[in-house]
Formats: sequence, C-alpha cells, structure tokens
Amino acid sequence: KIAYAALSPRTTKKALEKWAALSGYEVVAFNAFGPDGTAIYHTNVMMFIGTGYAGICLDAIAEEDRLRVCQKLEETHALTVLSTEQMNHFCGNALEVVGTEEKRYLVMSTAAYNAFTKEQKEKLLEYIEGIIHADLSVIEHHGGGSARCMLLEVF
Repeated sequence: KIAYAALSPRTTKKALEKWAALSGYEVVAFNAFGPDGTAIYHTNVMMFIGTGYAGICLDAIAEEDRLRVCQKLEETHALTVLSTEQMNHFCGNALEVVGTEEKRYLVMSTAAYNAFTKEQKEKLLEYIEGIIHADLSVIEHHGGGSARCMLLEVF
C-alpha cells in the first residue's frame, strides 16, 4: 500500500494527501522533469512497478528527491534503472498483467521493448513469465501515450 507519484498540475500534494487518507496508502511524492525541464505529468511516463521489481528513470527525479524515492522503492522491489532515452521510448509505460495459471507478464510497446537492453530484459524475466509487446507507434506518435495508457487495472 505504497503509491509513488510525480507531482504536477495533474497530481498535487493536496489531492494526494486526501486520497491517502481515504485509501490508507502511504504516498511517496516527488518532483520529476522531462528533458525539456517541464514537470512529468503522469508518473507512468518514467516508472512502472511490478511484483518484486520496478523500472524507474532516476535521472528524471529531482536531485533532492532521488535518494529518498530510490531507497523507499528498493525496500520492496529490485530496480531496473531506465535512462532518459529509454524513458523517451516509453519504457516507463509498461504494466504487469496476470494471465492464465496466474502467470505474470509485462506489457509494453515494441518501441519500449527495443529500447531495453538485453541485460535489463533478462533481469525482468526473473520476475515474470514473459514480455508482451506490440507496435503502438501510431498511438505513441499521435496520442502521446503507450501500452499502459491503453490498459485498465482491476483490483
């Protein structure tokens, strides 16, 4: 019950505090910026969290928040550090799904898949059954989102 959130006009401290009080979640809020210096508007642009693992672009997180976020996340997850270039190829916009027989998969775009290194994919495969990817270039180019934006999580 820990929520990580990049602060932006869409994600404010006040709203997070209210949501945390209602949900019982601990919130780890931080400032994060894209290469152009603007606030990252959705946390899933720069990070994903799966069962026991997470991918995060530490370079996007403000220096004063980076260590705190990294330490908190490492308490519960093995980290795959994403570069800014990987973030720009939608590597943070991945989502773990559960298939038949409770097997876990990581869903992402082909652009993201191709941006991950072989070593990163091998590390991720220690936690999941496989990686599912599809060409979402039209959506990524024209819509600005990627795989995670197209999926709904049901708990």
